Amino acid sequence: MLACRYGEGPIVRLLLDAKAEVDAGVEEGLQTALHTAAGNGYADIMRMLLDGGATVDALRIDGGHTPLLLAADAGFEEATQVLSRS
Repeated sequence: MLACRYGEGPIVRLLLDAKAEVDAGVEEGLQTALHTAAGNGYADIMRMLLDGGATVDALRIDGGHTPLLLAADAGFEEATQVLSRS
């Protein structure tokens, strides 16, 4: 999650290659790695996560925010487009 917050693409790739759980938190309604990347506008990391099987429409229990809503609210156009196309 921290790698997604700080835009550390190489670390995200390393974790995905090591079979890290890409959707950790989905079942509990928590913020996922995709939420974090979307909320920070890291479209390249979002693509990696989506290619790794991340749930594009995961809902957070604190208001039902999806990654798309977070990206759009923050004004990250490229991130919003990535999620809109997924």
